Amino acid sequence: MIWIALIAAACVVRFEYVKLYRRKQFKDLSISACLLGFAMTLFILRSAGVPIPDPLDWISAVYKPASKIILSALS
Repeated sequence: MIWIALIAAACVVRFEYVKLYRRKQFKDLSISACLLGFAMTLFILRSAGVPIPDPLDWISAVYKPASKIILSALS
């Protein structure tokens, strides 16, 4: 399964990134490369069985103290 994703990523790099480079769209190329790298890293880690934290845990950790402050100020 990992090989299929790597081949698909290689095809994207081969066909899309060459076009972006020739058109000198370096911002689009860099953003696309970062997103592809991030997605491939997450896919490989998940395929290897590495637990990936849920983004909702991070959001609740940030907003829980803020909500307590706001609720105490309003009551």
